[in-house]
Amino acid sequence: MKDTWVSERCTLQLPGMTIERHISAPHELEFPGHSHHLLCLLLSDGNQQKMTRIGEQESEKPQAKGDFWICPAKVTGLWAWESIDESLMFVIDPLFLSRTAQQVGGLDANKVELLSTVSACDPQIEAIARLFQTELDTSSMGGQLYAESLMQVFTIHLLRQYCAFEPKISHDSGGLR
Repeated sequence: MKDTWVSERCTLQLPGMTIERHISAPHELEFPGHSHHLLCLLLSDGNQQKMTRIGEQESEKPQAKGDFWICPAKVTGLWAWESIDESLMFVIDPLFLSRTAQQVGGLDANKVELLSTVSACDPQIEAIARLFQTELDTSSMGGQLYAESLMQVFTIHLLRQYCAFEPKISHDSGGLR
């Protein structure tokens, strides 16, 4: 996606996820929802965030380096900032997230809900994001496999910590054994 408020961009395209490191100029951005889940992690210091609103959640405080927000697909958002910021944006295909939940957890893919999150801090998200950042900077041997492995770790962490699931009803056909 081409945005006038982004002055620099570096992109890593993976099956089911795009990671972009970008530098963004001061701006106000409002949108009615996106077809993909978005997670944005701040990489720079000195953020002058005026407003972050995702769905019903809202924050008017500046974000610290390492803070992130999650905007699930089709959820409205508003962001306003007065600083030049560097961040990593994860654009996640909802179908990929649901399929991963089904494959690794046996969960009903239709019942996976990524939760809106504003101004959060998670050392694991930050650590994995830093590894993606290094991969964007270096593109070393085995880069695609390495990035896809990171993507799996990242996605499973999101499923464990930032998703809600409608319980799967198990029908046990046998009695006690």
